Amino acid sequence: MTDALTQAMAKGLDLAERSGTETSDKAPVRGPAASPLAAAAAARSPTPPANGREGSVADPGSFATGAPGDRWAPRGVLVAHLQEHRGPVRALASSTDGLFVVSGGDDGQCKLWDCTRLERDVSFRSRLTYASQGGRVTALVSLDDGGGDHAVASASDNGSVHAWRVEYVERGGPSGGSQRGESTSTDRDGRSSRRHRAPPSVERYTGAAEIATVSRGSGAVTAMIRTGVKTLCYSTARGGVRGWDLRSKNSEAFRVNWDSQLGTISALVAEHGGGSGTHENTSSPYTPCFDPRWLVAGTSRGCLALMDLRFGARVAEWRHPTRAPIDALVLATEPSAHGTDARPAVWCAAGRDEVASWDVAAGTCGRVFRVTRGDSQDFENDGALKNGGRLDVFELDSRRHDGDDSYLSTNELGDGAARDDGVRCLLPLPSGALLSGGSDACVRMWCPGEPGRSKVVSGPLPPGPRPTYDESREGVNGTPVLREVPVRDERGGNTGGVNVGDQVAAAAVRHDCHRDSVLCMAAVGTGMQRMLVTCGRDAAVKVWK
Repeated sequence: MTDALTQAMAKGLDLAERSGTETSDKAPVRGPAASPLAAAAAARSPTPPANGREGSVADPGSFATGAPGDRWAPRGVLVAHLQEHRGPVRALASSTDGLFVVSGGDDGQCKLWDCTRLERDVSFRSRLTYASQGGRVTALVSLDDGGGDHAVASASDNGSVHAWRVEYVERGGPSGGSQRGESTSTDRDGRSSRRHRAPPSVERYTGAAEIATVSRGSGAVTAMIRTGVKTLCYSTARGGVRGWDLRSKNSEAFRVNWDSQLGTISALVAEHGGGSGTHENTSSPYTPCFDPRWLVAGTSRGCLALMDLRFGARVAEWRHPTRAPIDALVLATEPSAHGTDARPAVWCAAGRDEVASWDVAAGTCGRVFRVTRGDSQDFENDGALKNGGRLDVFELDSRRHDGDDSYLSTNELGDGAARDDGVRCLLPLPSGALLSGGSDACVRMWCPGEPGRSKVVSGPLPPGPRPTYDESREGVNGTPVLREVPVRDERGGNTGGVNVGDQVAAAAVRHDCHRDSVLCMAAVGTGMQRMLVTCGRDAAVKVWK
């Protein structure tokens, strides 16, 4: 390990420790709106810890189970800096047993990193590379079946989706891991909530075996999620939303037709735990739902479309108040005791430095997270609350017969206007908190109803006091808004007006954070051994505790 990287990691540890002590005493909450998860956690624990570290004793088997109420959160301690890609890294997928994480990017390569060796391996080298697909990798999904087999699906902008198996040799036995033990965790109410399959002890990785491929010739694959044991759902630039059953080469599991007026799909998210084939670990936000009933798509034109997968139809089409492209979508609804979501609610990253939760059935906003830069705080006329906290109905066909072709978005064919700075990826935590990665190279943790726990996990922040967080009710409906407040200078002014470009430029000489936009995040590992993995436009993959 180089001296520079050693110093950078030590500096990252120092920043993480400071942030953990400074975020516990923040500005008072103006009209707090505690989330159900926060209220339940407070009722069960009289003195909840700040950042999950100080002042309490964790319940054995429930502190990091992955079930709702699990307060695990990354501290921002840099564990590994992985630099083998030759271009922006846009996708991550981790195995359910914490054995490895796969990264994919614009260089067309999928690289496998052994997570069991990250903390003790000074070489930080990938153990396997899959480069047989061609094009730029746009999405990755883990296809682990819980029985010991490890497989990954990768999507490309050449329109193809490949499913491939990770092959390895175990120490003292063949690959497969069918004899590995399992441990079952319980939640705070004593219910069995999660099974952890111990990762195999791998002696060496031997290759990647292609399982199946599909290419529909309908443009680049723009987003992909898992919807069944052997089923993937993916979107293409020209072909709408398709389902692919890996057991059949050419047949489609389902298809939802798409209208070009809605824009190109940029993000997909499905119901968490809806069908008869739900996974044993549906309580964890990291585990996909099997056989979901509904799906939400976000597009380049700011559309949020709700689809009923039972009938393969679009049932609601909304437009974001800012008209900004949808950059990321994740579920925002807490799973019920029956493993189903009451409403199709999602966290949506769109617009400048803002994340909002939306009920896509009713078109209403439930909560907003925002980074304030400067003194502007006009919540009612800007961002998600612009229309009183409601989505607009996306009108179709209104101009087809008037000779107006603007609905075709022909302006997108050329070099469009530069995108606004904002959030590029989201990752929900079991506690109800949300991680966001943005164009300012920062990773933030937002805790609804608990502004004192919210913090900047990593980023090119200057030395000194860290940003503070407060929560208030804004807009005509009193929507809870959790905002990051910039540090005040000595004259009482706001230092939050720092240009994002200048902030990213300052990160060019640092190793303890990303040097450009954070594009994807994933949680890897189980229990207290979980780690956060991030990747970005700087071609780097970083691992954090």
